[in-house]
Amino acid sequence: MLSKDTLIEVSNRGLCNVGYKVPDLGVRRQFAPNETKEISMEELRSLSYQPGGRTILEHYLIIHNQDAVAELLGTVEPEYNYTSKDVYDLLAYGTLDQLLDCLDFAPEGVIELIKDEAVKMELNDVRKREAILEKTNFNVTKAIQHNRESDTGEAPAAEKQSTRRAAPITETIEAPHRRAPQSYKVTSMG
Repeated sequence: MLSKDTLIEVSNRGLCNVGYKVPDLGVRRQFAPNETKEISMEELRSLSYQPGGRTILEHYLIIHNQDAVAELLGTVEPEYNYTSKDVYDLLAYGTLDQLLDCLDFAPEGVIELIKDEAVKMELNDVRKREAILEKTNFNVTKAIQHNRESDTGEAPAAEKQSTRRAAPITETIEAPHRRAPQSYKVTSMG
């Protein structure tokens, strides 16, 4: 068991701010996205007893000490320890089954990283895009399209001004005529 004064590295794995209060210790913490802080084991223990504290530790923060994780959360899935680099590697080089397992067992913060990284890297694997859509209801294809449109400042295809490719058909249509002159003479027999 770790002593209460042991400092543990804790990071916000998500894309939004995470905060908590521990009234017994008079502590109020705010983590910016991807921020890492050293927190005492006593504070982490107290946080785990607060309503919602375990959820914060399990889904939004990552504890970088396996002994502390074992004490506070028990056994965790391997996806608990995934970093942004691990998520990139999973999307770029992992199998579809590995991604599906991650989507089933990863904490909420890792799921958010998957969605963000898939859009950033413009994930090419359509099966992985469909898996993310099915499991999270987040459409990677639409998000990529939206980013491209906002980067170029172009309106969506439905709102674009169309340009003509050919001249329109006029109201007076000429009767068919030969393109080449006739080179033979017609005579009547009779």
